Amino acid sequence: MQRSLSSLKGLPPPSKVHFPFRSMSMEETPLVPRPSSTDNDLLITASWFVEDAFLGISRPHPVRTAFASRMYTLYADMHYLRGIAVVVLLGLSFFEIPPWCARSDESASCGDPTDPATPLTFEMAWITDIQSVCIEAACLIVLLANKYVRYLYLRENFTSRKDSVAVTAMIVTSSFLLVVRVVFANTWQLDVLAKQVCGYFRVLIFAVKNRNVRRTARKIWLVVAEVHNILSLVVVFVVFFAWVATMVFQGTDEGKKVMPDIYDASWHMLILLTAANFPDVMMPAYDKNRLSVIFFGFFLCFGVFFLLNVVLAVIFNNFSRNSKLSDARRQHTRVTKLQLAFDLLCHISSTDSSLHPIGGPSSSFRRAPTPVASYSAKDLWEHRHDDWFLGEPSVNEGVPWNVMERLFVQMNHYRHIGFLKRSKMRLLFDTLDADGDGVLTWVEFQSICDLLHIALTKRRARSSEIERFWPRLYASSPFQAVARCVQHKRFETAIDVLLVVNMLLVVAESLPVLNGHAISVVLELNVWERLELVFSIVYLVELGLKVIVYGVSRYWSSMKNRFDGLLTLLILAVDVYVYLPEPNHDSSIVVVKVLLVARCLRLFRLIINIEQYVSYYY
Repeated sequence: MQRSLSSLKGLPPPSKVHFPFRSMSMEETPLVPRPSSTDNDLLITASWFVEDAFLGISRPHPVRTAFASRMYTLYADMHYLRGIAVVVLLGLSFFEIPPWCARSDESASCGDPTDPATPLTFEMAWITDIQSVCIEAACLIVLLANKYVRYLYLRENFTSRKDSVAVTAMIVTSSFLLVVRVVFANTWQLDVLAKQVCGYFRVLIFAVKNRNVRRTARKIWLVVAEVHNILSLVVVFVVFFAWVATMVFQGTDEGKKVMPDIYDASWHMLILLTAANFPDVMMPAYDKNRLSVIFFGFFLCFGVFFLLNVVLAVIFNNFSRNSKLSDARRQHTRVTKLQLAFDLLCHISSTDSSLHPIGGPSSSFRRAPTPVASYSAKDLWEHRHDDWFLGEPSVNEGVPWNVMERLFVQMNHYRHIGFLKRSKMRLLFDTLDADGDGVLTWVEFQSICDLLHIALTKRRARSSEIERFWPRLYASSPFQAVARCVQHKRFETAIDVLLVVNMLLVVAESLPVLNGHAISVVLELNVWERLELVFSIVYLVELGLKVIVYGVSRYWSSMKNRFDGLLTLLILAVDVYVYLPEPNHDSSIVVVKVLLVARCLRLFRLIINIEQYVSYYY
């Protein structure tokens, strides 16, 4: 079905500054060259819509200037820089001097584990207050510079991004609190208060900046807003039994010690709903009359086995329903954005001489296609989703390879879509082009996001280093024999048998400790150690053979091989450290414990090989 401008419901008149074309049919279109600046404008706008479709979101686009496009690319390139700044801000709270230690008295030293009034710092306060201020100021400057770059390419659309406005306000507030910490450094109350509030803003900046955190928080809020009825039933249930308990146990030891009023009774009954204080909460009444167990038992059984299960079921059902609705909205947004991108790409002139219009003769000229109405970035933002519905594109429209190649190159500058090599671009286009005519129709183009996910997550494993650098050795008969042996399934079976034997050995070695005996710290090569050393050498040989045969890339691409390799090297490093000459006696017990635990971790290789256990992971 052909689309017309009348299908754009409720839109303002098009902006004639960007695309001042008059409407004409394909047959009336003259064979004239098209300005490349217009093609670039259309291409950049289409790439933004494809990125939105890839994320499944609607967001304001940069203003249509070359400077704004450069700023958008710069903002994408600064992704890792602002990510590091956010991580440093979060980690700063773990390594700076806590606020309560800034001017603590000598009687309550900072981080003293023996002082119950001082929270534990685990001796990790390595950064002084001045260093903390400098690091936080540097991170805030980086984040503020990022927001300024975003403003440069969004301009009036900057306020449409509520998350950007919120993060900017938090950064400015944190900067103000940082100034307060510096100016009022000698004022105890203001200094400590500003430092504590800064810690909360660090977490808020991370939560608001992260789209996944915002999306999850929104789902939780929707669930809580919908399950308030069942939650109020829990409150009524607890308060009712607290009221009954206050009346029944009044004047008894139970009433005096546990439930003197309805407030304490409600608190203890709420804790009893989790069974955390059972049976301590009922013992004063139980000592006087054993029939009191009926009251507490009924409350516990009904609350735990029925009421909480109902609450869990309602919450799960609502969360699942909201997740499905969110996925449906994202899918609808994806289709809408892809329709807009496809419509723009169809009106980019093609320079491919071998390409001919669908249903028409071939031509070596560039045809100025049917122009479309152009709207500013603000119009596209205000008329998104259903208000901007173009309908399903016509079967006579298509996007050729050279336009898609330019689109892929443009999207390589965006951080949400990974980098695509030229070879992968062509492979992706050929995969989308089901009929092989060199042009992507709408039916083929709408699968681009799914194939992009696959193309970016799956990487072709490189050949082994032996095959690339020493091809003669790779083609030799001895190496091929070793490769066939390593690649044979019996090789893995033999390793599994060794793992079973190793498991029995670890169990036998750990029996004294499991029976309550002290760990021996005599670091000498006894029978157990010699056997473990043999197993370590066998696993190291297995690691070396697999790396030589498969190559580092193919070996590391398997999660099982990663676990095996890291664990083998870890145990070998601990073995070497333990038996170094004259080890530190103070740390010998810790090292032996680490060695035993590391050897027990080797047993997880058996679990990875059991299909029933692995299926739960996937």
